[in-house]
Amino acid sequence: MEQKQLKQFTFYDLYTELMDVLNDEERGKLLRRMCEYMFVSGEQNELTDKKLIYLWGNIVDYLDADKKAQINGKSVRVSRQMKHFTFYRNFYEAVELMEDKQVGQYIKAIYNYDPPSRGVRRKRNSTTGGTKYRDTTGNIRYCLYTVSVKEKCNRKGNSRP
Repeated sequence: MEQKQLKQFTFYDLYTELMDVLNDEERGKLLRRMCEYMFVSGEQNELTDKKLIYLWGNIVDYLDADKKAQINGKSVRVSRQMKHFTFYRNFYEAVELMEDKQVGQYIKAIYNYDPPSRGVRRKRNSTTGGTKYRDTTGNIRYCLYTVSVKEKCNRKGNSRP
């Protein structure tokens, strides 16, 4: 029996928190491993760094539950209560064209993205009391993600991204 080809998986805020302790290259290696696990059938490359192996152990159970649910045509209700976004197969196809460091920067741009409908993401400056705005408009990865989100909304008939 042929295995169902996955088109997406749920990227939980937990993954973001775990990846924040990594540098861009390590983050890229971990994301590449996650994508291979979800989108590529067969054997994946083994991780060699002990830190990445430890983080992988914390992530793989959630990925496995998501993968099994999608194959069976169901959704993982319990895990949906956590903050998350959908990681699409075309994001993985972009990952395949990049070096590990670029992949780390790519996923960071995606999970730091804040849709315009929710307002501008602000960071309070504790020393001056001012507000610092994050400018990502020049980032090509940001633009690619924005286009992808808008296309999905247009297909569903939603007016907001």
